[in-house]
Amino acid sequence: MTRKIILFFCFFWSQACFSNSNLQYKLAETLFLQNRYEETRVVLENIEVMSAESRYIYAKTFNINPFSFSRDEYINLKKSAYDGNINAIVSLTYHDFGLGKDLKNFITPILSKRATSGDNYAVHLLSFMDNRVKWLTFGADNGDGRSHYELYKYYINGGGFFFFDRNRKKVANKHLELSLDKKFNKAIIIKSTDHFIEGNYKRALKIITPLLNSGDADAILSLAQNYNLRFKQDKNIAIENAYYFYYIYNHFIGDKSSDLSSVGISLNMNIENLKKDLSIEQISSIESNAHTYISNHTVKYNHNKIYNYSLTDSELQRLRNINWEQ
Repeated sequence: MTRKIILFFCFFWSQACFSNSNLQYKLAETLFLQNRYEETRVVLENIEVMSAESRYIYAKTFNINPFSFSRDEYINLKKSAYDGNINAIVSLTYHDFGLGKDLKNFITPILSKRATSGDNYAVHLLSFMDNRVKWLTFGADNGDGRSHYELYKYYINGGGFFFFDRNRKKVANKHLELSLDKKFNKAIIIKSTDHFIEGNYKRALKIITPLLNSGDADAILSLAQNYNLRFKQDKNIAIENAYYFYYIYNHFIGDKSSDLSSVGISLNMNIENLKKDLSIEQISSIESNAHTYISNHTVKYNHNKIYNYSLTDSELQRLRNINWEQ
């Protein structure tokens, strides 16, 4: 009887620890997607044993330069990759020319097999490692909204060969529309902005509302900026709406995002400038409405990443045969 009680206690304790680790991971992931990297690290460092996906997120909190690894980023990417996280493996193929080359040779056929079996996330990863246009076209042909969006960006930014620029724009916009049909968040934001510029606010808000309801940080920032730029809008309404969305964004994300660089002005300065055109009563009312939204939503970026994207057990065994001391 005593042994059964001990076993039951051990089982209960392990389940409680597992549940607690899951909660900590979810909190860390949310903080990470709010660009709150120091807080993310604090949470993850309190997990007794980091999973491969936790370790990957932990590594990316040390990402300073997109063209090279910091020491802490590299060490933790290697640990995550060794435990089978494919995001970490792919990251190491970019800059590590010793181990990275072996990892690329290892992971490319695995991802290719997954991609041809309908795994669109594998297509996404391959598009950074292999022939980008080939894999994006493959993904688009199979109805992947992200692939259509990436092809839109590729063509609209000058990729590919066209005799006439109008043909380039036509092909690019076709991919954007197809991405929009698949409800890919970044395509929705671009089309919403287009409608703002045209003065079709009703349509702009209609298509972006699902993202607003989901707490998509890019969507909220886009709305704030579009209202602040006041495309053919009533000035007072535009100012109130811009302040509302900047206030929400600032509450969750703060002034930590490089996405504001296109505005050429800091988030806090935008907010202060808008306040100058609002009365105390207006500010109080807007902030009250904003807090209603805040109390019912969690705002974070949606990077469309599968953080726990991993190798199978048999693939992991083969991975361990690679020379990790390079």
